[in-house]
Amino acid sequence: MKTNFSLLFYLKKQKNYVSGNVPIYMRITVEGNRAEMATNRDCDPKRWNAKGSRAIGSKEEIKALNTHLDHLQNAIYYAHQRVFDMGLPITVYFNQSDPSVSGQTGHQFDYRMMHI
Repeated sequence: MKTNFSLLFYLKKQKNYVSGNVPIYMRITVEGNRAEMATNRDCDPKRWNAKGSRAIGSKEEIKALNTHLDHLQNAIYYAHQRVFDMGLPITVYFNQSDPSVSGQTGHQFDYRMMHI
């Protein structure tokens, strides 16, 4: 049971963006259904590699940021593998009733069985 699954980290600039750091978001797509979540980290757009979905540089703060993104990515892939191994359908769904997402333009996701 193969599932179309992808994970992307990207910068989400506000419409009135002028300069400074921008929040980093994580997008999971499963069978064309997308869900986004803020990573609670930000980055200067000049230091962001969109193709690699990571910050560019060798300073300690950049290394810590990239390590945090690696941990998030590994947690998602681990949850994906566990759900797949259990033979359950792999889905991503929107939880718009969650108070932590009120007023945001994106949607919070609950990745099925994330904490197995």
